Amino acid sequence: MHSLAARLRALRIPGLRRLELNRSLLGDFVLLHIAIATLVGALSISGMWWATDRVVKENQRKWATLWVERLDLLGSPLYVVPDEGEFLRIREYVESFDEIAVVRYYRPDGSLLHEELSGEHEKTELPLLDNADRAWLSRTATKNPYRVDDSASDDNVYRISTSLWAEAILADGLMGFDPSAGGEEDATRLGFVDLGLDYSPYRAAMNRRVMQWSLGILIGILVLSITGLLWFQRALRPLHKLRAPLSSLAQGNLEVPVDSAEHAELAAINDALASTINALHQRDREIREAASHDALTGLQGRVGLNERLKEEIQLARDSDRSSAVLFID
Repeated sequence: MHSLAARLRALRIPGLRRLELNRSLLGDFVLLHIAIATLVGALSISGMWWATDRVVKENQRKWATLWVERLDLLGSPLYVVPDEGEFLRIREYVESFDEIAVVRYYRPDGSLLHEELSGEHEKTELPLLDNADRAWLSRTATKNPYRVDDSASDDNVYRISTSLWAEAILADGLMGFDPSAGGEEDATRLGFVDLGLDYSPYRAAMNRRVMQWSLGILIGILVLSITGLLWFQRALRPLHKLRAPLSSLAQGNLEVPVDSAEHAELAAINDALASTINALHQRDREIREAASHDALTGLQGRVGLNERLKEEIQLARDSDRSSAVLFID
């Protein structure tokens, strides 16, 4: 750092020397304070956005799984004896969640059995399950049946599909059948259910909330910066007050008042300044004494005599009286 500053000074850049002379300790503290506050604020806001995005994605998977499980139960009767009540329950469930855009039930051959669209997401485009999707769902076991697809062009559109199964426990006869004893199970695929989700409202609400939090952080940083600036000004005010006495002392004025300080560092500076002034006073007296008195006898010399004569002549003029000098050799 010091070598870089020396190289910059060696380049003789116009205004650099003036900039160095105009630097102040308070300005350096304020710049450091602002830099740290800006760094902390940027890291906090970036971390908040990153954490919010992770939370949104985790919630997407969690709620999508819960919704598709519920729609699995609601849609199973459609493959037996569908009636209007089953369609109404599905419609009410879809309308109770703003994020659900479309629900589709498919027969085992891939033909569409029922589709329920949400009026708030009519523009959400989600293609039908293709042969590759159905083939993948047909290969999966019933213990882990979900296929999640978030590769849509819109980052807010989310899709989850699964197979619908009808499970039954096989028994040799109805008499003496104990369900708790378990037994061989028979699983039959009824079809497929496809759930399309649009998280635009949820993400928009989260973005508004994060913007509010970010604004709160910025306001907090601004308040802390202003508070820090005022605190630095108050802490460095005694040091700033020393500029005038030092400037006056540099011009040769030894009658410089030195105030007391609360801080130990400033008190040490003030004590050193007071000691310097006293030493300069003592040196000035010694110089005057050496100039006006004989070093051997201690009597006043020619300089001292001339000063006394000038004072006496001026006093005689002011008082309009006579004066005389007695010379003895």
